[in-house]
Amino acid sequence: MRLLRPGDLVFDVGANIGYTPTLFAHLVGPGGRVLAFEPSPRAFRLLSRTVGDAPTIECRNLAISDHAGVGTFYETEILLTSSLTPVSGAQPTPVSMTTLDSVASEVGVPIFVKIDVEGQELSVLRGMATLLGGERPPMLMFEALSPSALAETLLELRLRGRGRYSVRRVRWDGKTGPLDDARGTINYIALPDWCEVRAHDLHSE
Repeated sequence: MRLLRPGDLVFDVGANIGYTPTLFAHLVGPGGRVLAFEPSPRAFRLLSRTVGDAPTIECRNLAISDHAGVGTFYETEILLTSSLTPVSGAQPTPVSMTTLDSVASEVGVPIFVKIDVEGQELSVLRGMATLLGGERPPMLMFEALSPSALAETLLELRLRGRGRYSVRRVRWDGKTGPLDDARGTINYIALPDWCEVRAHDLHSE
């Protein structure tokens, strides 16, 4: 809420049933745009219902990965744990996949990308190499389910983002802290060097 501005373009990767794209649409206003990506057939139906006819939100029933094609999505009873990673007892479903670089070439460079893909963060980042290495790379909010997943994501960001990102942990109070902040969640904010003017009141002291 502190980072987005009216007129921004946002990509929501793993939009689930629609809470975050609805929030983003409110923040970017009528002059902005939100692209919401959700591969789960069940979640996508709920997402479409949540969003309704909101003119600034476009929902796409796609998985975001490091290549385009058709993959297998594993849908569980609990929508939040469904993913492209095989899960015991899940229902395998074919799903169309694309990359964020491909989407950006179609609609423009986003200012902000939210990634919540249950362990598939690296694939998403590798499929947005052009965006991360560009003149104005997007702000990122991503989830890391384990210390090893965080370490791999940080390395990927350093390589693809050419050292231009600073990463902080999102705390329960909405501020951000260092990566080892005990008050933190499993969500992280990665800010490129151009956006410090937006982030001046985001960090804890």
